[in-house]
Amino acid sequence: GVHRWAFEAARNGAPDACQPLQLQELFAALELGDAAAVATAGLTASFGWTSAEAFEQQDVQEFCKVLLDRLEEVMGEGAVSRAFAGSSVSFVSCPEARHFSEREESFADISLRLRGHATLQEALLAYNRAEQLTGANQYKCEDGVLRDAVKG
Repeated sequence: GVHRWAFEAARNGAPDACQPLQLQELFAALELGDAAAVATAGLTASFGWTSAEAFEQQDVQEFCKVLLDRLEEVMGEGAVSRAFAGSSVSFVSCPEARHFSEREESFADISLRLRGHATLQEALLAYNRAEQLTGANQYKCEDGVLRDAVKG
Protein backbone atom coordinates (compact mmCIF):
# COMPACT_ATOMS: atom_id res chain seq x y z
CA GLY A 1 0.00 0.00 0.00
CA VAL A 2 0.87 3.66 0.02
CA HIS A 3 2.49 3.35 3.49
CA ARG A 4 5.13 0.90 2.20
CA TRP A 5 5.74 2.58 -1.16
CA ALA A 6 9.20 4.18 -1.48
CA PHE A 7 9.86 7.33 -3.50
CA GLU A 8 12.63 7.16 -6.11
CA ALA A 9 13.47 10.54 -7.72
CA ALA A 10 14.88 8.93 -10.87
CA ARG A 11 11.66 6.98 -11.41
CA ASN A 12 9.01 9.24 -9.86
CA GLY A 13 10.22 12.73 -10.79
CA ALA A 14 10.09 15.81 -8.62
CA PRO A 15 8.87 15.17 -5.05
CA ASP A 16 6.43 18.10 -5.13
CA ALA A 17 4.75 16.71 -8.28
CA CYS A 18 4.51 13.10 -7.08
CA GLN A 19 0.97 12.36 -5.86
CA PRO A 20 1.83 9.09 -4.07
CA LEU A 21 4.61 10.81 -2.11
CA GLN A 22 2.37 13.76 -1.23
CA LEU A 23 -0.41 11.38 -0.18
CA GLN A 24 2.08 9.40 1.91
CA GLU A 25 3.26 12.60 3.62
CA LEU A 26 -0.35 13.65 4.27
CA PHE A 27 -1.15 10.26 5.85
CA ALA A 28 2.02 10.45 7.95
CA ALA A 29 1.06 13.92 9.22
CA LEU A 30 -2.43 12.67 10.10
CA GLU A 31 -1.17 9.55 11.82
CA LEU A 32 1.89 10.90 13.60
CA GLY A 33 1.06 14.55 14.22
CA ASP A 34 -0.71 16.14 17.14
CA ALA A 35 -2.52 18.82 15.10
CA ALA A 36 -6.31 18.74 14.87
CA ALA A 37 -6.04 19.34 11.11
CA VAL A 38 -3.31 19.08 8.49
CA ALA A 39 -2.69 21.05 5.32
CA THR A 40 -3.40 19.39 1.98
CA ALA A 41 -1.46 22.01 -0.02
CA GLY A 42 1.28 19.54 -1.02
CA LEU A 43 -1.18 17.00 -2.40
CA THR A 44 -3.20 19.73 -4.12
CA ALA A 45 -0.08 21.23 -5.70
CA SER A 46 1.08 17.79 -6.91
CA PHE A 47 -1.85 17.80 -9.34
CA GLY A 48 -0.53 21.01 -10.85
CA TRP A 49 -3.43 23.10 -9.61
CA THR A 50 -2.84 26.75 -8.89
CA SER A 51 -3.94 28.15 -5.54
CA ALA A 52 -6.99 29.67 -7.28
CA GLU A 53 -7.95 26.29 -8.79
CA ALA A 54 -7.57 24.64 -5.39
CA PHE A 55 -10.54 26.68 -4.16
CA GLU A 56 -12.77 25.64 -7.09
CA GLN A 57 -15.19 22.84 -6.37
CA GLN A 58 -13.86 19.57 -7.76
CA ASP A 59 -15.91 16.52 -8.65
CA VAL A 60 -14.91 14.06 -5.93
CA GLN A 61 -15.42 10.99 -8.14
CA GLU A 62 -13.24 12.46 -10.89
CA PHE A 63 -10.59 13.45 -8.34
CA CYS A 64 -10.64 9.93 -6.89
CA LYS A 65 -10.33 8.36 -10.35
CA VAL A 66 -7.35 10.58 -11.25
CA LEU A 67 -5.66 9.89 -7.91
CA LEU A 68 -6.20 6.12 -8.05
CA ASP A 69 -5.06 5.97 -11.70
CA ARG A 70 -1.88 7.84 -10.75
CA LEU A 71 -1.27 5.58 -7.76
CA GLU A 72 -1.77 2.51 -9.97
CA GLU A 73 0.68 3.92 -12.52
CA VAL A 74 3.38 4.59 -9.92
CA MET A 75 2.85 1.65 -7.56
CA GLY A 76 2.43 -1.03 -10.20
CA GLU A 77 -0.32 -2.78 -12.12
CA GLY A 78 -3.03 -4.12 -9.85
CA ALA A 79 -1.73 -2.53 -6.62
CA VAL A 80 -4.64 -0.11 -6.32
CA SER A 81 -7.37 -2.04 -8.13
CA ARG A 82 -6.99 -4.98 -5.72
CA ALA A 83 -7.83 -2.63 -2.84
CA PHE A 84 -10.43 -0.38 -4.46
CA ALA A 85 -12.23 -2.42 -7.12
CA GLY A 86 -14.98 -4.95 -6.75
CA SER A 87 -17.69 -6.77 -8.59
CA SER A 88 -21.40 -7.17 -8.14
CA VAL A 89 -24.02 -9.46 -9.58
CA SER A 90 -27.32 -8.04 -10.76
CA PHE A 91 -30.30 -10.22 -11.65
CA VAL A 92 -33.83 -10.21 -13.05
CA SER A 93 -36.25 -12.92 -12.01
CA CYS A 94 -39.65 -13.43 -13.63
CA PRO A 95 -41.30 -16.48 -12.03
CA GLU A 96 -44.35 -16.39 -14.33
CA ALA A 97 -42.18 -16.76 -17.44
CA ARG A 98 -39.71 -18.97 -15.59
CA HIS A 99 -36.99 -16.51 -16.52
CA PHE A 100 -33.87 -15.75 -14.50
CA SER A 101 -30.81 -13.88 -15.72
CA GLU A 102 -27.80 -12.50 -13.96
CA ARG A 103 -24.83 -10.38 -14.93
CA GLU A 104 -21.57 -9.75 -13.10
CA GLU A 105 -20.12 -6.25 -13.36
CA SER A 106 -16.86 -4.75 -12.14
CA PHE A 107 -16.84 -1.39 -10.37
CA ALA A 108 -14.40 1.08 -8.89
CA ASP A 109 -17.06 3.10 -7.08
CA ILE A 110 -20.78 3.09 -6.48
CA SER A 111 -23.31 5.91 -6.35
CA LEU A 112 -24.81 5.50 -2.91
CA ARG A 113 -27.86 7.52 -1.84
CA LEU A 114 -27.21 8.62 1.74
CA ARG A 115 -30.20 10.95 2.23
CA GLY A 116 -32.91 9.26 4.25
CA HIS A 117 -30.57 6.74 5.89
CA ALA A 118 -29.22 7.06 9.42
CA THR A 119 -26.07 5.03 8.76
CA LEU A 120 -23.81 3.97 5.92
CA GLN A 121 -24.83 0.36 6.58
CA GLU A 122 -28.51 1.30 6.08
CA ALA A 123 -27.64 2.99 2.79
CA LEU A 124 -25.72 -0.08 1.61
CA LEU A 125 -28.62 -2.37 2.53
CA ALA A 126 -31.01 -0.14 0.57
CA TYR A 127 -28.59 -0.10 -2.40
CA ASN A 128 -28.62 -3.90 -2.49
CA ARG A 129 -32.36 -4.31 -1.86
CA ALA A 130 -34.25 -6.08 -4.65
CA GLU A 131 -36.81 -4.00 -6.55
CA GLN A 132 -40.29 -5.24 -7.39
CA LEU A 133 -41.12 -4.50 -11.04
CA THR A 134 -44.92 -4.25 -11.05
CA GLY A 135 -47.71 -2.10 -12.47
CA ALA A 136 -46.39 0.59 -14.82
CA ASN A 137 -42.86 -0.63 -14.10
CA GLN A 138 -43.28 -4.25 -15.25
CA TYR A 139 -40.42 -6.13 -16.89
CA LYS A 140 -40.60 -6.76 -20.64
CA CYS A 141 -39.73 -10.42 -21.13
CA GLU A 142 -37.96 -11.83 -24.18
CA ASP A 143 -41.34 -12.72 -25.71
CA GLY A 144 -42.34 -9.03 -25.52
CA VAL A 145 -44.94 -9.51 -22.78
CA LEU A 146 -44.89 -7.23 -19.71
CA ARG A 147 -44.81 -9.21 -16.46
CA ASP A 148 -44.16 -8.70 -12.78
CA ALA A 149 -40.55 -9.44 -11.91
CA VAL A 150 -37.87 -8.85 -9.31
CA LYS A 151 -34.67 -6.95 -10.10
CA GLY A 152 -31.68 -6.90 -7.83
